[in-house]
This record gives sequence, C-alpha cells and structure tokens, in this order.
Amino acid sequence: GRSALVRGLQDAERSRLLEAAMTVSGPVRLRELFREQLKGRLRGVATHRVANHGLQRLLDHAPDDVVGEVLEELGPALGDALAQGHPGVLTALMGACRRVPALQQGALRCLFQVGHAPFKPLPFKPHPLLKPRF
Repeated sequence: GRSALVRGLQDAERSRLLEAAMTVSGPVRLRELFREQLKGRLRGVATHRVANHGLQRLLDHAPDDVVGEVLEELGPALGDALAQGHPGVLTALMGACRRVPALQQGALRCLFQVGHAPFKPLPFKPHPLLKPRF
C-alpha cells in the first residue's frame, strides 16, 4: 500500500506543511519517517511533480545514514527524475552527499551515469500574438 507521508507529499497544500515539518524535525524523527514511509518508494516520489520537493527537504536535513540509503536506492534512477523535469532531486542528493565524504565517490558515479539519461526539454509554445513570417 501507499504510505500516508507519500500521499501527503503528493498533495499541493499538505506537502508544504510536511516540508516545513521536515526542516524542524531531528535526525531520529527523519530517520523514522524515511524508513517507515519512504524507503522503497523513492522513485515514485522523485518523479512526482509535487512530492519531489518533499524529498529535497528531507535530503537537506537528513542524517548521514539516511542520505546513504537514499543514494543506494535512488542513485541508479536519478535519470528518471531528470527525464521528468525535476533536477532539484539530483541537486539535493548531491548536496547531501557533499556533507558525507564517505558517500562522495558513489554520488559522483551516479552523477556520471545520469549524463546518459534522456532529458525532457521544455515545450516551446509561441506567443499567440506573434505570427510566423513565412
């Protein structure tokens, strides 16, 4: 089943409250939230248009062991988040790994693999008042 935290992070209003709570939660509570609610669900959270911001806040404040577990689970799939247009997940994970020297080599390995990931370009929509001159 889906976790209550994931459902909350996918909702535009509730996710803001949950993100704020993560910024003031201590390492023990963040570890519990991750292991009970997010572990095994990170790909879906990282590629969701709203929930990915909650994952970024978790990474901003997560203890080192949680960052390592996130890297292990999500590292090989970082290209998925980029393909969906969510580069903040990659940035937050790399920033969290920067705080943990033991994770930096693995983070770089994942980062280099992302270079081969498909990229979702922003759609070009011409302004309706501008007409092509052909």
